[in-house]
Amino acid sequence: MLKFFTGIVFFLFGFELLKEGLSSISTQPVKRAIYKLSESKLKGFLMGIVLTFLFQSSSAMTSMLVGMADSGVISLKSACVMALGSGIGSAITVKIISFNISTAVYFLIVAGFILYISKSGNVHLYGRTVLGIGLIFYGLIVMESAFQGNSKILSLLISFLKGNYVYLFITGIVLTVILQTSASSLGILMAVSSSGMLSPADCLSFVLGANVGTTSTAFIASISGGPEGKRVAIAHFTFKLVGAVIFLLFIEEISEAFFYLSKKNIKFFVADSNMIFNIINSLIIFPFTGPFTKLLIKIVPERRKAEGKFCLKYIDKKVENLSVAFAQAHRELMRMSDEVGEMIEKCITAFTTNDESVIKDIREMDDCVDFLDENIRKFLVGITKYPLDTTSASKASSMIRISSNLENIGDTIEKDLMDHALKKIKKNAVFSEDGRREIEELHKRVKEYFHLMCSALSEFNKEIASEVVKKKSELYSFTYELVNRHLERLKMGLKESVETSSVHLDVISNFRRIISFIADSGSSILQIE
Repeated sequence: MLKFFTGIVFFLFGFELLKEGLSSISTQPVKRAIYKLSESKLKGFLMGIVLTFLFQSSSAMTSMLVGMADSGVISLKSACVMALGSGIGSAITVKIISFNISTAVYFLIVAGFILYISKSGNVHLYGRTVLGIGLIFYGLIVMESAFQGNSKILSLLISFLKGNYVYLFITGIVLTVILQTSASSLGILMAVSSSGMLSPADCLSFVLGANVGTTSTAFIASISGGPEGKRVAIAHFTFKLVGAVIFLLFIEEISEAFFYLSKKNIKFFVADSNMIFNIINSLIIFPFTGPFTKLLIKIVPERRKAEGKFCLKYIDKKVENLSVAFAQAHRELMRMSDEVGEMIEKCITAFTTNDESVIKDIREMDDCVDFLDENIRKFLVGITKYPLDTTSASKASSMIRISSNLENIGDTIEKDLMDHALKKIKKNAVFSEDGRREIEELHKRVKEYFHLMCSALSEFNKEIASEVVKKKSELYSFTYELVNRHLERLKMGLKESVETSSVHLDVISNFRRIISFIADSGSSILQIE
C-alpha cells in the first residue's frame, strides 16, 4: 500500500513540474494567440487543444478561460469552443502516458535534473519539463509494481468497485476533483488497471467520471467572478455531463468496441477511450455552441450593480494588462453601439405611429448611452496616462472619438428627432404618403450605414471603414434630393406637406447629422496605425 502511494507522489510531483515548465515557457505566446485567434470557432477549438497540452491540464485551461471571458478578452462563444478543445488536449497527454518508455525513464530523470539545476532561466525551465516527464513515468512504474506485490487492501478496494459502474463513475469524479486534473487521475487508473482486476467497462466508467470531475476547477474559478465566467463553467460542465450520461447508457457495448480498437491493451484502452469520448463529444456539440451560448445568457442573467441604474459589463478599472484593457473597452464600445443601433431602429416608429411610449423608451436608452460614453472615455483616458507605443496611442484616441460619436448620435435621436416626433404627435399631424415613404427610406439607409460602421468597428477592419467614409457623399446627396422633393410638394400646395414641413425638413437634417457622425467613426478606424 505504501509503495502504491509513493508512486502516486512521484507521479503527481512529476506532473506539477511538467505543468509549471511548459506553462512558464509558453505564457506570453499563449496570451497573444488567444487574443488574436479566439474569435474564429475552428481556430479557437484547435487552440483549446494545443494550449491545454501546453498547460498539461484542462482544468487550468478552463479556469483561465473563465477569467478571460469575465474580463472581456474573449467572447462567451469563443470560451465555450476552446473549452471543448481542452478535453482533446488533455486526452493527448493521457495517450502519451500510456506508452511504455521504462528503459528511458532513468535517463530522463538524470538529464532533467542536470538541466534543472542550471542557473540559466530557459535551461532551468526545460530541465523542469524533462524531469517532470521522467518522474511521471517512474511514478507509474512504482504504482504498477505495487499491484504485482498483491496488496490485500488495494485488491479489496478494487473488488468492491469492480462491476459497479455508478460507483466507479463517482470515484472518477471525486478523485479528479481532489487532484484537479483528469490526466493525473487517469494515469493512476492506468496503473490500477494493469493488475487486470478491472474490466474495460469498469475503466470507461471511471474515465467518464474523470471527465466530469475536471469541470469542478472552472466552477471554483467562477465563484468570485461575473456572469460570463459562470456561463463558461456551466457550459463546460454541461458538455461533459451530457456526453458522459449518453456513454454510460451503453457502457458495455461501447467499452467492448473501444477495447477491440485498442488491441485489447488495457492501458491503451484507458487513453483511447478518453480520447474518443472527447472527440465524439466535441464533434456533436461543436455546431450547437452558438445557440447554446444564447441559452446560457438567458439562464445566467447579467449582474446589476447596486449603486446605480446602469453598469459596465466588461470594463474592470483595476486591470493592469494593456491588451486586456483595450479588449474590455472594445467590447463595452460594441455594447454601446448595440444600444445606439436599437435607438436608430426604434426612432422611426415614433413618426409613423405617433406612439409616445417609443419616445420614453428612447430617452431611457439614451441615458444608458450617456453612462457608457462617460465611463468608456474615462477608462481610455486613464490608459493614455501610461507610456504607449504609436499603435496603442492611436487606438485609444480613435476609440474615444468613436464613443463620442455614438453619444452624439444618441443625443441627436433623443433631443432632436424625438422632440420633432412629440411636436408632430401633439399637432396630430401626418406626413404625406410620398413624404412618409421618403423618410422611411432615409431611415432604412441610415440604419444600414450604421450597421456597416459597426462591422468595421467589431474587428477594426480598415477596408470596411474605407467603404463607410466613401458612402457618406452618396447619402448626403440623397438627403438633398429628399429636401428638393419636399419643396416640390410644397409648391404644389399639398396639405400634409405644408402641415409637417418644418418637422419633415428637420428630420432630414437630423439624419444628415447622424450620417456625419457615422462617417467620422469610420474615419477614426482608418486613423489607427
